[in-house]
Amino acid sequence: MIVRVVMKNEWSIFCLSHRWRAACHLACVDCGQRGRLDTNGRCPDCRHLHRINQRSLAARAQLNALALADDWLIIDTETTGLDKTAEIVQVGIVDAGGRVLVNRLIRPGLPIPAEATAVHGITDTAVASAPTWPDVYPEIAGLLNGRRLLAYNADFDQRVFRQTCRRHGTAVPTWVGWDCVMELTAAYIGEWSNYWGSFRWHKSGRGLQHFGFTAVSSRIAPEP
Repeated sequence: MIVRVVMKNEWSIFCLSHRWRAACHLACVDCGQRGRLDTNGRCPDCRHLHRINQRSLAARAQLNALALADDWLIIDTETTGLDKTAEIVQVGIVDAGGRVLVNRLIRPGLPIPAEATAVHGITDTAVASAPTWPDVYPEIAGLLNGRRLLAYNADFDQRVFRQTCRRHGTAVPTWVGWDCVMELTAAYIGEWSNYWGSFRWHKSGRGLQHFGFTAVSSRIAPEP
């Protein structure tokens, strides 16, 4: 009995060793180099490149699907900062047809820091007579409820929406979900960063230029 077990184990080891040597003599289906391959016949480097390419193709397919759809809204915000206390001081909402639905300045509960003003140019004076978040909330929530939303850096915009609602005691709109145009554009362009382990992000102006558009301004003058 013991002899049989030993012989069986030795045979298994021999088979595994033989399969390993055989696999090492096969050529990668992409680059042709010989070495250890995965189940699809790719070497480690080509497997990595294949996965990157598949992610890029998936992003292209998603962007094409969004281009054919008309059930989404584009969201853009300016805020008092980037931290967990930041509030919205300007919100813009555009539909799939390019129609501007909302473009409003909003008076926050705290002064706008100079660092934030240096980024977007909105001052305390500019929002002194603007409505507060509770004032504009019914209109904004009515547009966002049940809709899919697109934003450039969607994680940030979604977070500041939640923070602003929480600060002012309003319910978070019941949107369907968010798509990050920044991440989709990065995957579409396909410049991989080994340092970050993801596609390289680009400013919105670079993304527009890649698709053949001219970036004029990232801000729309707010409604009076």
